[in-house]
Amino acid sequence: MANVFFLYNNFYDIEKKHIGVGGIQTYLQGLCEILLERGVKPYVYQFSNEDFEIEINGISVCGVDVSKTRSYKSKKMQLLKSARKKLDAKDDLLVFASESVLVPVKGIRTVCIQHGVEWDKPTKRNWGVAAFCRSVYKHVGQYRRLFAMSKADCLVCVDYNFVNWYRAAFPDLKINYRVILNFSKILPIEREKDGNTSIIFARRFFEYRGTRVFARAIKRVLEKYENLRVTVAGEGPDEKFLRSELEGDKRVTFTRYSADKSLEIHGKHDIAVVPTLGSEGSSLSLIEAMSAGCAPVCTDVGGMTNIVINGINGLMIRPDENDLFEALCSLIEDPQLRETIAENGKKTVLDALSYDRWKKQWSDVFEEFGVFKEKVQ
Repeated sequence: MANVFFLYNNFYDIEKKHIGVGGIQTYLQGLCEILLERGVKPYVYQFSNEDFEIEINGISVCGVDVSKTRSYKSKKMQLLKSARKKLDAKDDLLVFASESVLVPVKGIRTVCIQHGVEWDKPTKRNWGVAAFCRSVYKHVGQYRRLFAMSKADCLVCVDYNFVNWYRAAFPDLKINYRVILNFSKILPIEREKDGNTSIIFARRFFEYRGTRVFARAIKRVLEKYENLRVTVAGEGPDEKFLRSELEGDKRVTFTRYSADKSLEIHGKHDIAVVPTLGSEGSSLSLIEAMSAGCAPVCTDVGGMTNIVINGINGLMIRPDENDLFEALCSLIEDPQLRETIAENGKKTVLDALSYDRWKKQWSDVFEEFGVFKEKVQ
């Protein structure tokens, strides 16, 4: 029986004693579930400040001490070297859980997962000679990264935005890719009605995730409407800013929750806001919000454009404070529009973005590489 080895930089937090919070960590857990159901052993190798090996729900997590290794490239090589000590090149499959840890390697079957364009984050620099040089340097770096991805036996992309960029930027580079959009499980959720319109922002607190656009827009919304309840869920470097802007309003609640509670938490809200400025694939946050019956407001960034049709299963806006304010006002003032969008969003997940569909597509990949001996019907 073949084993599958995943490489990633940060899966398990050894200090906090739990799997990290984030889209890729959730994605990896989903892949491990698929393997374990078929009797295949998953191994996850990650960067660490000390060597360790632990078992979590059937997953062997191996930390590789890279604390004395300076360059990121050397850390990736060290991670690969550690995994190869246990990996059987004849039978096992090596999966780079993100292109960020990809190392072109021969003699081993490899899959790389591309989680969306992440070099589209806006900058505050003025255009000029220096900015032009930075742009050229960035494009050269993108080509080098893309060339490395082309060396994997299969590149699994989570959205079509990356594929369109790759075709437009480097049409002569041949890559064996397939697109598997992200997913959500479907749970029965009874929504509680308390007379308030409830809004949730559940993201890692980074500026490029839209924290500041959200804060400015939601302050205006709170000033305009009385019967509101706002939940800000997550953690990150912009938490201090968010709290300074919003914590004084008693209608705003700050919280944190584990990934397995996402649907339950979203199910208590009417509207979900995903105001990303850049670096977004087929957003798990967006899909989970739709699955839970929230009417989503998202920006026209990355793979979210593969999911939402504006006005049908969500409201899609520019990453702009005024656009977000107007979209939220329209959903607050028109409950029928809100309910119709929410229902269409849930149907979108059920029909096209379900866990079962994602599981079948990934099972096909594993079968193609001989990980599963019997084909799933």
